[in-house]
Amino acid sequence: MFELKLINILPSINGKSDFMERIKIPWVDDSKYPVKLGPDPRYAILRSPNISYPMWGVEGPDDVLMPLSRQQYAAEWEKGGPNQMQMVRDAAKESLGDCPGMLYNANKEIMLAITRYWLDLVKKVKITEPGFGRSTVEMYRHFLENNIDPDRVFVTGIEPSQRRIDSAVSELKQMDIKEGKHFIALNGTDIQHLPYVEGQHAIAYVATKHHDAYSDTAFQLSNRALVGGGFLVDSDWFERMCMYPSLVLQFYQDLNANDLGWETKDEDIENFRKIFPNTGYFPELNPSADMAVKMIQRFWEKYAEIRTRKIRNGEFDFNDEYFLQEAHGHPEVYMDMMLRAGFRLDSKGIDKIVKESRLDGNPHRITNKKAMLEIGMDSFFDYMPEEGSELLTAIIAQNTD
Repeated sequence: MFELKLINILPSINGKSDFMERIKIPWVDDSKYPVKLGPDPRYAILRSPNISYPMWGVEGPDDVLMPLSRQQYAAEWEKGGPNQMQMVRDAAKESLGDCPGMLYNANKEIMLAITRYWLDLVKKVKITEPGFGRSTVEMYRHFLENNIDPDRVFVTGIEPSQRRIDSAVSELKQMDIKEGKHFIALNGTDIQHLPYVEGQHAIAYVATKHHDAYSDTAFQLSNRALVGGGFLVDSDWFERMCMYPSLVLQFYQDLNANDLGWETKDEDIENFRKIFPNTGYFPELNPSADMAVKMIQRFWEKYAEIRTRKIRNGEFDFNDEYFLQEAHGHPEVYMDMMLRAGFRLDSKGIDKIVKESRLDGNPHRITNKKAMLEIGMDSFFDYMPEEGSELLTAIIAQNTD
């Protein structure tokens, strides 16, 4: 039986190391879970969007909680390689369709329009992409297919996984996109490197910001790194399950313990209910948000099946573990953070990008009825609200001049 833990830490922040901060982080032992909450169960809940910390019973100052949260994400991605994302793609394709591919496709269309926008104004377009990897390869391939001169584009990639950097660099090399001439790849996080980046015309996040519980910091840094009129693009997974203990508990309750070999399910479920507050509170969700929760739960169910199968076959590398608790939120929260960071969400420039990218607006629901039919996911069509699902959404913001 696990009890609520009060974790005492002695932070050394802003030169202060002479006081003890007391924080409260509820946690459970998830070692037997078919999908773990996080790399370290004691701090896994800090991977949730920080605005949901009170819902999870987390208490403490942000200058202590923020670095602990980011350590949880660093532990996940620093050792991860291509197989880590391959499992995500496999789980998505078998449950929802090629969601990562849908995000890459939306981003490359948006970035093509933004690059053309700037090529009319400057000699070389500077792009920063936190999350350098597959999305970078797809973007460059799209540029070449649409006759964009690679010598007029320079990408600064940022990625915490060196294995993922090496894989992308190898692919780009085969396309004659050269490191040093056309791009650089920095090992680390956006928070580490963005303070030293400047003069950028666009910053593109693709399936990246849900790995940061404090996204407002990154948006503020992005605003400073951009030239006047520069664009910020966030194409990502959005869902509200991770914000509410009740919805996470519901997911685990619905898993088939026998198929997944989860022998301790009953005990684990009971511990979860006792340790975390608000497991009986179910939020009222609009149709788009409700559909996103249903879709992400189906994704994680399939991921659990794939993970279990690989473990039984001796094929699973625990460095490639993927964790359920992430900083998914809803688009409106991210849009509000962008506004507070000094961005605009409506402008002539954004209108032009939306039109040339053939989006349905800003934000753009990537997971809509038409998209579900195109990728063969007819099972969702009858239940999909007219406005689509917020699960995959692209947001475009522009720096004020």
